[in-house]
Amino acid sequence: MKRQNDAKISKEHQTKKALNKIKSLLKSGKRPSARKIWHNTHFRRPATLRLAKAPKYARSSVEKNKGLDRYQILKYPLTAGEGVLKLIEEQNTIIFLTDLHASKKQIKKAFEKMYDTKVELVRTQIRSTGDKKAFIKIPKEIEAVELATKIGIC
Repeated sequence: MKRQNDAKISKEHQTKKALNKIKSLLKSGKRPSARKIWHNTHFRRPATLRLAKAPKYARSSVEKNKGLDRYQILKYPLTAGEGVLKLIEEQNTIIFLTDLHASKKQIKKAFEKMYDTKVELVRTQIRSTGDKKAFIKIPKEIEAVELATKIGIC
């Protein structure tokens, strides 16, 4: 009987001691450690606080160019050769060298803004030199010869 009482007293003493330790930890601002019980075999990294980036200085000194403007799209008209004049007169088509990355829609918009005319059709061809050539067809109401003289082709 004495042994049982001693065992009870020692358990009570241990629990009081543990509680006192926890209280002292809480007073000092720490939490008592406890082991986490894992219920599955896969470890999932816990979600933590992710702050927005606030760099001390800009990593690039100049901002990147967002796109092409009309002066970058249309480089210059092709003037050399008899075939060019023949296309202007017979097919109402003007040939321009353009930026390699420009699309047909961009070429059309750039030409319409620069020369205040409508465009019927744009065909493109990439030359063996790596340049892009655009064949810009103008409607029959507007004469390409007049437009070409305005641009300075002929």
